[in-house]
Amino acid sequence: MRYPFQRENLGKLPDVGDVIFYKLLPKDSPTNPERLWRGRVAKVFSVTDCMEVAVLEQGYESLTEIVMSSQIVQVDSKDSKE
Repeated sequence: MRYPFQRENLGKLPDVGDVIFYKLLPKDSPTNPERLWRGRVAKVFSVTDCMEVAVLEQGYESLTEIVMSSQIVQVDSKDSKE
């Protein structure tokens, strides 16, 4: 199931294994600030409201990064995967 991520409505972070779509922060100086990046949640740090994500974009597959909940635009829940 794919759904837009609205932190205030969900009350929780995505689960480990979910695929998220997110934007880079301005401090990362993205060349295209509106680009959506795709990654699979590897670890969730609920105390700090962020997660470790394995990047799924071609050419970046070996990278992991920390993504804050405010960066997330959409979530593909692992519950819908077959």
